[in-house]
Formats: sequence, structure tokens, C-alpha cells
Amino acid sequence: MKRAALALAAALLLQTGCRTLPPGAVRLGDDDPRPGLLLASWTARAEGLHSLRGTARVSLDGTRGGSFARQMLALERPARFRVEVLGLLNQRVAVLATDGEQYDLYRSESGAVQSGEIRPSVLWEVAGVPLTPEAAVEVLLGAPRIESPGGEITGAVEIEDGRLRFEIRGRGPYRSALEFDARNLLSRYQVVGPEGARLQVRYDDYREVAGIRFAHRVELDFPISAVHAEIHFRQVELNPSLPEGVFRLEKAQ
Repeated sequence: MKRAALALAAALLLQTGCRTLPPGAVRLGDDDPRPGLLLASWTARAEGLHSLRGTARVSLDGTRGGSFARQMLALERPARFRVEVLGLLNQRVAVLATDGEQYDLYRSESGAVQSGEIRPSVLWEVAGVPLTPEAAVEVLLGAPRIESPGGEITGAVEIEDGRLRFEIRGRGPYRSALEFDARNLLSRYQVVGPEGARLQVRYDDYREVAGIRFAHRVELDFPISAVHAEIHFRQVELNPSLPEGVFRLEKAQ
């Protein structure tokens, strides 16, 4: 049922650039300033988010099966992160850390640390998540990258409950589709290419953290690789100062 609802939501979002509008939607005129103002405000907010430290419940469902775990997270732009998977007794089951150039992977069953040069596919190889490290940091910060930055805003519509949807199209093959709720908070984000949607993100459960409204629930769908992930943040600290050593592991655990 949940997958069906997500698929329907994705289909409705993709309709923003088409003649068929979502139920209750009204197409906005090209001179309507709201989409441009929303995008500018959100971009400024996103640029102000550069790091995160917190805990979360993370579930993953894909072709490799499903998993559920509590995790400790540390993220910093552009592509530095540390993810610790915790067991029932809060023991470290696995740790993946990268400083953006090298990565270290620790698994408790072996007790050893595997290291190597960072590559775009490392999250897919290690965790079954088809995101680059840089994209993972941006998405979890609630500041996903806009494809075709500076492109034309098209297909803007207003839903009857106050949501606004529009696309950003440029010269490249990919475009971004965004939806903002009645509070002007990003609720949906898509990357769409010639083959269809590549990434769909839903942001929900916004709470105030140090004066910033931050989404504590993030759902990700990757239609091409048939992967679904959900992140429920429990504790969040935004823009903390993180020592460089956080993003590398010592050989001896």
C-alpha cells in the first residue's frame, strides 16, 4: 500500500510539466513570482546548512533484501560522512567513514578496517544505496542539489491545500521537480531524466532545531534500482564543528 501511494505521488509530481494537472491543481501564470521567490529562499536556506550530527532509525528495502537499524550519523559538505550501525546493546556493528577522498569500512564480524579511495559507487557497493557520497550528504541535510541550476522554472501549479509544484529545466538531460507545502517547506524533490524519475525524496515531520525547520523524516525512492529507504531522525544537531578525525577510522578498533 505504501509503495502504491509513493508511486502515485511521484506520478502526480511529474505531471506538473504536462497538460494534465493533479486533482485540485491550478496552473500558475508565467509572471507569478511565487515559484521564483520560493526557490531563492530555499536555496539560501540550503546554502546555510553545511553539517549534521545525530541519531536515526534507518530502514532499507531493495533487491538485496530489507534491513532496519539504529545509526549514528555525522555529515559535512561536500562529501564527508560517518555512519555507525548500532546493535541491540548499542555496540558498533559496522562503521563507514569517508573524508571525501578515502573511505574506511569496519565490520564487527571481522574486527578489521577496510580502506580505499572514495568512488561514486561506494554507498551502493557497501550499503545498497545508489547515491554518491556528495548527494547523500545533500539529501540528508535537506538541501538536495538542483539539476540545471539557473534553468527555467516551468510547469508551476498550486494545489488546493496551498502546495506549490514546479520544475527547473536547463539544457542538460536532467531536471529537478520540487514541491513546497503551505508553510513554504520543501516536501518533495525529484531528479528526472530521459528514462524517467531517477530519485524521489519526500521530506516530512519538520521540527525546529536551533531556529531552523528541519525534516526529521526522509523517504527516498530509486525507481531504476528498485530501492526504498526511510530515515527517521531522533536527535539532530545542525552545523556542528566536526573534527577531521571523525571521518577516518583507526586501523585498530
